[in-house]
Amino acid sequence: MPLPMQKLFKSSIAFASFAILFLLSSCGTVENIEVELTNPVMTTMGESFTTVATIKNTSSAVQVLYSIDIGDRYTEGFMLIESVPIYTESMHISFDNSTSYSYYTEIPAHGSIEVELYWQALKQGDFKDEFDFCINSEIEFLSVEQRTIVQ
Repeated sequence: MPLPMQKLFKSSIAFASFAILFLLSSCGTVENIEVELTNPVMTTMGESFTTVATIKNTSSAVQVLYSIDIGDRYTEGFMLIESVPIYTESMHISFDNSTSYSYYTEIPAHGSIEVELYWQALKQGDFKDEFDFCINSEIEFLSVEQRTIVQ
């Protein structure tokens, strides 16, 4: 590659890297939302268990749970059997190493909702990753780390 093309290519790569970093780091901050996850710390292979996410809206305006994005390092040990309420769609997000479950469920002002995730343990190990609760858009989220050990 001639020298001017190399410089152009390198500056294009640098710009693209900066743009991606800016996009990922400029995600909006979630306000007036509290999330509590209850989940067993330990289970055995083949067992089913439930994760309960209580999402509390402390503002005087309705907010929306867009999705719950669950990191691959957690889901590699489990199969999601059911969700209550039912998610409308799911998709793997490869650049984020997570699966996104869409809900588009309103959280009433000064109210809360619960999402129950029913899992089955597929293999032994220590599984830990982020659960991102996307509120009001796909880029505003609150992260909660979750860990379950399968014996």
